[in-house]
Amino acid sequence: MGGTFDPIHFGHLFIAEEARTKLGLSKVIFVPSGRPPHKERNYLSPAKDRIEMTSLAIRGNPFFELSDIEVKSDEISFTVRTIVSFRNVVGKEAALYLIMGSDSLAELGTWKDPEKILDECTVVAVRRPGCKTPEPEELRRQKVSVIDSQGVEISSTEIRRRIGRGESVRYLMPDAVLSYIASHGLYRS
Repeated sequence: MGGTFDPIHFGHLFIAEEARTKLGLSKVIFVPSGRPPHKERNYLSPAKDRIEMTSLAIRGNPFFELSDIEVKSDEISFTVRTIVSFRNVVGKEAALYLIMGSDSLAELGTWKDPEKILDECTVVAVRRPGCKTPEPEELRRQKVSVIDSQGVEISSTEIRRRIGRGESVRYLMPDAVLSYIASHGLYRS
């Protein structure tokens, strides 16, 4: 499961756990992006902060792991490159999944080499309330699995805005992440 995780929040964790339990996955690996190609925002928190927040958020769940594969690279973080790297580690026979919110599924066609992504893994889209998902026939053809979920509608963008305005973000993320943000002065105007 990739993303900027800037910051990671309960919505990310819920999606990962939904996919893990509904698909019977042995683990979910969180991959904070290094240099995401689709982000237009000028400011991205330093990788070390996003790695640490992700580590704090997943601590305590033995099925969650963290990979810094993308943040260690100076290149743009293309998902296809990460998927191929994981495929090389686990081998051709292992089941490999890419977990995303259904809102990200709509953008998959704009990513670098989406056909290669679909060849190397099964894309799992966790349907979020209010997001349109392609028809089931189209999804089967694309090797995409959709999981229905009640979801937790939380936005990292809104969290950053609220913090910048001095508003509470309690109960939107694990307390350890909230403490990290406060102690490092992240997202303040």
